[in-house]
Amino acid sequence: MRKSQLLFLTLFLAGCSHTPLSLVPLDGSQTNDLSRASVIMEDQHHPVLLRGLDGVPVKSMMVPNALWEYAYVISAGTHVFWAKSGASYPLIPQRIRCYLLHVELAPGGRYLLKEDAKEKKAFLVITATGEIVSTGELVDEPWVFMKDCTWD
Repeated sequence: MRKSQLLFLTLFLAGCSHTPLSLVPLDGSQTNDLSRASVIMEDQHHPVLLRGLDGVPVKSMMVPNALWEYAYVISAGTHVFWAKSGASYPLIPQRIRCYLLHVELAPGGRYLLKEDAKEKKAFLVITATGEIVSTGELVDEPWVFMKDCTWD
């Protein structure tokens, strides 16, 4: 095999490798002591994306995928989440679903944010048990190309 082919194969395989979990701190939470904060992940299979925390937009454009995992670190306590469904099919007119969730996060808690698109509900569940701790109701359903969510 030529050196150029070997280099290409190496770079290709490195690009497909799984990376460790990236922690994204919100609301000033510290990532060095997760026993005092809560960890929120977005479901890869039924994604609903965290787009606001306590009335402040989350400036992240991350979308869960199989090659790169991330989680938000949020202080324990009572919060309001703005959540938004992802567009399923690019270039096809469709509606996005916007949810409002009132949550109570436990210190050291690990949660998963997911959606039931048929029922038009978002859920926050405890990762270890699957227990639903909060249900978000649909508050807006705009066309993806018209406007973004209104959570008021």
